[in-house]
Amino acid sequence: MPDSVIKWGKGDVTIRELSKKVQLENPEAISSNKLRKQIATVTQILSLKPNEAKQFAKIHEEFYELPVDVYQTAKVSKLLLMMEKGTMPVKYKGKC
Repeated sequence: MPDSVIKWGKGDVTIRELSKKVQLENPEAISSNKLRKQIATVTQILSLKPNEAKQFAKIHEEFYELPVDVYQTAKVSKLLLMMEKGTMPVKYKGKC
């Protein structure tokens, strides 16, 4: 958002609102996640030059992938919460 105090917009909300405004037959079929997956598929089909493919990979890494420490912390937290609630799936019991 050039020249704006807001650096990041809510793309998912915007896509949802626009898909309703243009009166699509099936607006729920349009989502930011599906759009991202479609872009990834198309970029593979396009046989991009190495530098172009690298640019897409960099954007994906920067905006969509969680840092490893955040991902691991979230996974451990989830397991600890399940243990606390007594809802640990059978496949995890006895593996701590």
